[in-house]
Amino acid sequence: MSSKLILLLVAVFTPTALSVTCTYSLSGTNYVCYLIEQVVNSENDFGVIDGIHVGNLGNQNVTGVISSNSTIRVFPSLLIDAFINLNSVTITNSMMTSFVSSITNCEHLDSISVDRSDLVNIPQRVFERCTRLRNLSLMNSKIATVHVEAFIGLSSLQRLDLQRNEIGSLNESIFRSLTNLTVINLSNNELNKMERLPSLFATNVNLQYGWLDHNNLTNLGNDLFLNCINLVGISFIGNRLTALENGLFSTLADLNEFELGHNQIQNLPIFTGVGKLARLDVTNNEIKEIKAANFEDLTSLISLTLSYNLIEKIENGSFIGMSYLRELSLANNKLAVLERDTFIGLDRLDILDLSNNQLSYLNTDSFSEQPVVRRFILNDNQIWGIQSNILEKFAQLQRMDLLRNECMDSVVTIYRYQGESFASPSLDVCINSGIGNRTNFVLIIIALSFSFLKWF
Repeated sequence: MSSKLILLLVAVFTPTALSVTCTYSLSGTNYVCYLIEQVVNSENDFGVIDGIHVGNLGNQNVTGVISSNSTIRVFPSLLIDAFINLNSVTITNSMMTSFVSSITNCEHLDSISVDRSDLVNIPQRVFERCTRLRNLSLMNSKIATVHVEAFIGLSSLQRLDLQRNEIGSLNESIFRSLTNLTVINLSNNELNKMERLPSLFATNVNLQYGWLDHNNLTNLGNDLFLNCINLVGISFIGNRLTALENGLFSTLADLNEFELGHNQIQNLPIFTGVGKLARLDVTNNEIKEIKAANFEDLTSLISLTLSYNLIEKIENGSFIGMSYLRELSLANNKLAVLERDTFIGLDRLDILDLSNNQLSYLNTDSFSEQPVVRRFILNDNQIWGIQSNILEKFAQLQRMDLLRNECMDSVVTIYRYQGESFASPSLDVCINSGIGNRTNFVLIIIALSFSFLKWF
């Protein structure tokens, strides 16, 4: 065989280097490489980048890489080497299974997002050189293990999103290098595999928001947020918490929002140390009683949701000091009687929701002298009577929802004209069937009973 034929066969059968192709797009100052679907099995497959740049722009102008619905199996580290001014990498719906090695030349990166991938772990020091990275999102994947040194080097990181993975446990010191972290989302994982959460965020003094929803957590301990003096909002929706330790709030002076819905809490803690709390949601738990001490320090509260519990009793004065509260929901509980002064202290309340309880009579003595309630929601009770001074006492009342009650099945609108109050439809049917008529009925029965005894 001649040498020329051999060279020809080599030229024909020698495989060419695999490459990826970019479709480039310029929008304002953002110059983005949209990766066309490629079969990429290793980092070396990113060694050659095809595609036609826009105008006189080149690799040095690329600020973003976006890959969607691709067969990429590894993180494109070599692309970061090629695009020296790259700002962000976004990969969605990929077959990515791993970070093969530590990402190099990533000092300029601001954001990495890998969503809906086949990632199963976050290895040691993979982001160590990404010292300017501020946003890291690795969600909706299969991550089960996170190395204790996975986030070493991320001193600038502000947002970390690990929601919707399969993380079962985290080392106590895993976030200690994230000194500028402000937001973390660990929702929809399997953190219940730990008997109790350690002080995971003890050194994250800049942390402002934390989500740990739907982890089937049963015990938080009292030092989870130790030293998180700037924490503004935390959420534990959809866990299996039965109680909260009072010490959990001791350092959370700036806490503004607290979500505890859909747990199994039976007794509310005393919310001390959180005087700036504005929104508290304890929906769908197993609380049976509200005690006066529970909320005594919550003087800044604006919204309180206690619906879908088992509340039968509210101690008098439980809401004293809540002069800023605008919305209170006690819907879907087991309240049958509102004691005198139950709602005293709620001087600015706009909406009071008592729907789907077991109330039979609305007594205005349960409220302050001049309550500011604009809407009563009383649907699905057993109300047969309303105290006659309802419109006079509630001078700013605009609406009463009385659907599916004994005395009425309507939504009542309140009108004010020249100092007079009018209800449409009229509340007379509930007022006239009120306590006075029932008392007279009882007196008549008693009188007849005495007459019957006298006869004999």
